[in-house]
Amino acid sequence: MVSLIALGGLVVGDVDLGHRISLSPKEGELFAFILTRNGHRVKKARIFSDFWPDRTDGDARQVLNTCICEIRKKLSRFEEKVKIGSLDVTRDEVTFVGEARVDSVTFSAAVTSFLSRANASVFDELGDLELSRAYDVLSSYKGSFLEGYDTGWISPERTRLEELYLQGNRMCTRLFAKRARIEPAIESARKILEVDHFHEGAHCDLIRLLALNGQRAAALRQYNYYSDILHDELGIEPLKEAAILREKIVTGRLFADFDTELRKVGEALCPSNAVAEA
Repeated sequence: MVSLIALGGLVVGDVDLGHRISLSPKEGELFAFILTRNGHRVKKARIFSDFWPDRTDGDARQVLNTCICEIRKKLSRFEEKVKIGSLDVTRDEVTFVGEARVDSVTFSAAVTSFLSRANASVFDELGDLELSRAYDVLSSYKGSFLEGYDTGWISPERTRLEELYLQGNRMCTRLFAKRARIEPAIESARKILEVDHFHEGAHCDLIRLLALNGQRAAALRQYNYYSDILHDELGIEPLKEAAILREKIVTGRLFADFDTELRKVGEALCPSNAVAEA
């Protein structure tokens, strides 16, 4: 089975056995493009438009044929070590024939399923094991899709997967808090902010969670950091909800009803705030 690691870079081969296929950047990107399509099949016309939009079809076809020949050769050499599959080519299509494991595809399916169940009426039925599995899947996100590559087709998929990562971690923050598991809730909120520094919902969650976890000074430092980056980089002030949250921490009123405050973690913020929930 061929493995393709697309989150955080690009690695092709059999990762379990420690074997890698040495593809050129363009060969690797083309192979990733094929393996991330439904059925591992793609029309050549689609490849031409996404990879070489400024070339004539004839020129693009010649470049594609060269890439395919090189990939086939390298797959063939690798096949001597472990069964990995091959490219099947017709006049109009390119198909990978064989089993493939693609981390971005697995990640997308797992997080989408988790969010679907969590957002449905079965919200309260999600067990601790399912939540822990979702947390582990989200931890497999090692970086943006095909990091270091910038061909046009990559950007929408990169954005889609990043948004899934943010939504998944926001849901984990909410569900862990609902179960009073504050440490993993804090970690999930931090993961969001590592990717999106301006996510005001995650900032508010983290500030509240730190305070409820007995880390009052850390919560106030987080508020100051949040306020500073909004002011310095965007020229705006923190949300009214965030300012109220800070005041509750300073006065101690936040701790009057621990359970109520914990239930506020993961709530949607004011819809007029474009930065928070964009």
